[in-house]
Amino acid sequence: MPIFFQFYLESSLEMRIALLEIAPHGHYTYVESIVHIFSSNPANLITIYTNERGGMMLQYLENQQIRLEVKPNTEGVFSFFQRIKNVDKVVVVTLEAYSKETYELAKAFEKTNFNCPIYYVLHNFDFWFQQSFFDKLRNVLYQLKTFKLFIYNLKIYFKYSLINPKIIEKIKQSKGRFVTMSDNLATELAHFVGAENVAILPFSIFDGQLVDRSHDNKSLRICIAGQVSAIRRDYVSILNILALDTERTLKNAFDWDFLGKVSTAEGGQDIVVAANRLIERGHSIRIYQDFLSMKDYDAHLAKADIVLGNLILKQGPMAQYGKSKETGVIFTMIKAAKVGLLPADYPLEPALKSSVLTFNNYEEAIKILLELHQNKAALDQLKEAALINSQKYTPLSIYQKLK
Repeated sequence: MPIFFQFYLESSLEMRIALLEIAPHGHYTYVESIVHIFSSNPANLITIYTNERGGMMLQYLENQQIRLEVKPNTEGVFSFFQRIKNVDKVVVVTLEAYSKETYELAKAFEKTNFNCPIYYVLHNFDFWFQQSFFDKLRNVLYQLKTFKLFIYNLKIYFKYSLINPKIIEKIKQSKGRFVTMSDNLATELAHFVGAENVAILPFSIFDGQLVDRSHDNKSLRICIAGQVSAIRRDYVSILNILALDTERTLKNAFDWDFLGKVSTAEGGQDIVVAANRLIERGHSIRIYQDFLSMKDYDAHLAKADIVLGNLILKQGPMAQYGKSKETGVIFTMIKAAKVGLLPADYPLEPALKSSVLTFNNYEEAIKILLELHQNKAALDQLKEAALINSQKYTPLSIYQKLK
């Protein structure tokens, strides 16, 4: 950074912000959004503290206002946290103790004195606030399929979650905020911590530089964003309907983009096998075994006509998308100003309703998609509404609300 520019920034400085993304496999899209929100004020300086993997994934964000501080794999976490000094705010993006490694990270974080307000993202409320023995037991036994999963759940809810009350108290003492992603979840979170202690940072914000490249599509290009998972999303119902397409109506109408890494731990490989059978029969389906770079991800997203949220809403006895945890699907729509198609029971943000259609079952969803393929004028009208709605989520407007 040129000395004169650094001097200008520091002389007009509003905040020094430490953005902490230290999880083994983090929410890099979320990091990007938070960086854009805070850097919308040019008087802020942002440092992203991350591991080597995060350093590789996030290096494209570096500029005169944003820098990276990367922890070598050989350095201890507590030692790394000691580098975070003289900052006005710490924003913790992903740090939940779902494994031995993240539990050790959480313990080191809890012991570190940051001497400033902590803004801490809570991704799953049921993991943080439902602490009774009975609640934990219900989580352990929910959809139990293997002994290995039983042992894993025991560790999560009866060992790793013991750190949560300490972290909650640490955030309160720092005079920080508990962060969630949407208005709906903010209302739910306020029941546990009080509305005055809640802040909203959307998972994605509108990217005005992401040009829509869907207008020349011959088929309706349908994006399913996020990991290919049998636990989080219902691919099976969609693939079964496509398999019955004997008249080739759907094959000629749709171009599918399963825009996310295949999760082998969550049954993703079985979905790939079923999709490949359809590909052999001429269906257009794109699948990615590994994570895409942010640039490639955005390039594919820009070509989509519609984002389909094939969500399995209930994720546990007390966990549900839109109520105790949020999905990145609606924020994918916001980022690229895309039309959405979501389950009718999902509690949609009011600001998006004019650009989102809903369905009660997948036969109905496929029917809606087919109608949009056949009625370009209706699709174009929805796309115009999507652009208007997404512009409510600019980095500066979110930053001003946060203040």
